[in-house]
Amino acid sequence: MKLYLKALFGACAAAAVLGSGVSFTLPNGMQAGLVSTHAATYKTINDDHNGGVIITKCTLDEGETSIEVPEKIGLTVSGIAERAFQNQAALKSVKLPETITSIGASAFAGCSGLTSINIPGGVKTTGRLMFYNCTNLTNVDISEGLTSLTEYSFRGCTSLKSIAFPESLETIESKAVYGCTALEDITLGSGLSSIGNDAFQNCTSLKGITIPKNVESISGNAFEGCTNLESINVDKENETYADVDGVVYTKDKTKLVVFPLGKTSVSIPDSVTSIGSNVFLNCAKLKEVILPQKLTEIGDSAFYGCTGISTLDIPESVTTIGPSAFYGCTGLTDIVIPKGVSVINDYTFKDCSALKSVSIPYGVTSIGDSAFENCASLKALCYANGYAETYLKNKKIPYEIVFGDVNGDGVFDKADVKLIMCYISNNDAYVLAAKADADLNGGVDLLDAIAITHYLNDNTYELPALKK
Repeated sequence: MKLYLKALFGACAAAAVLGSGVSFTLPNGMQAGLVSTHAATYKTINDDHNGGVIITKCTLDEGETSIEVPEKIGLTVSGIAERAFQNQAALKSVKLPETITSIGASAFAGCSGLTSINIPGGVKTTGRLMFYNCTNLTNVDISEGLTSLTEYSFRGCTSLKSIAFPESLETIESKAVYGCTALEDITLGSGLSSIGNDAFQNCTSLKGITIPKNVESISGNAFEGCTNLESINVDKENETYADVDGVVYTKDKTKLVVFPLGKTSVSIPDSVTSIGSNVFLNCAKLKEVILPQKLTEIGDSAFYGCTGISTLDIPESVTTIGPSAFYGCTGLTDIVIPKGVSVINDYTFKDCSALKSVSIPYGVTSIGDSAFENCASLKALCYANGYAETYLKNKKIPYEIVFGDVNGDGVFDKADVKLIMCYISNNDAYVLAAKADADLNGGVDLLDAIAITHYLNDNTYELPALKK
């Protein structure tokens, strides 16, 4: 039975003062700011800014499950304070008045029996953890007016299947809709401009979503943990983003911004030059990635936790690979780092337990202390006398010196033969960055230069050094 919270003011009421001097009458013998009805007991304080009162505490009477907050309790009810209804497990439904302009942090947190509630149009912003762990909440009616959804607002609302945000909503903050595991349908209003970090994290039932036309900012991990999300579509009128096959890119398609975790493969368009941070974070279902030939940057943690990838061809155009880029890619077996990369950042290949081979270019001048940590099967390929060789020696990582590319330019060609000839004529003046003992006789001489020239002119010719 729906009951109402109504202040009971009788003929014998006495005057009482609330807060900073605004007064109204309360039932005889009752303390100022404390009102009891046949449904609940609640406390209020003055709202000096709006000239009304804010509900600070509501306690249901035994056996009551539903309440409708009145527009006035002596003065107009203008807000719900933080934790006002917290942990009222018996509460099933709440109807808030249109006079409400604010809802505080954790206002309904832990109301595990709550199934339905409305957010009036006068409410512009809400406090964090507003409906935290309202595990039976299935219906939320959000009126036009709300402009910002704060962090953890719906965290742990595990029964919520659908939610529609008003056109007035501009910002969805970090983890605002976190862990809503039953959520299948999300409608975003056209006024939305920003989607924060992990905004919809671990909404594991979500399969698709459409980004409205006015969104200007999406965090790369806005949908982290949405393991069944297969498609993210973008309104064609959006001037900042566009989608290709359900993957989000910048409008000019030069940067990959958001990737749905439910997809198993992707061929990135040739126009893309940058993969943003966290884009493929924990995409465990991803098996195949084809990178474009113009790619120059792989962002921080870009492929973190992509356990299904075994091979990945990184284009020679890449010059930057961010920290933790391939952290935890436990299926990755081999990788060739492009010659334009000079820094291998910390944790880049940490915990790549199946990694057996990595080719490090001569131009690398810095490698992070934990770049190859826990890569127990790794044997690296590097150049002689370079930074990488010293690093690998110090870290006691097995390695082999590259053969043939003695000038370290990433290409095995006739320029290498020329350098070998110079080395033979004056080996004190020249340094070979790679092995050049083609016939494995223990030294580098004219016979090696002849054999390598033969090999370059006819690669069907087998060099002993390449057969071992």
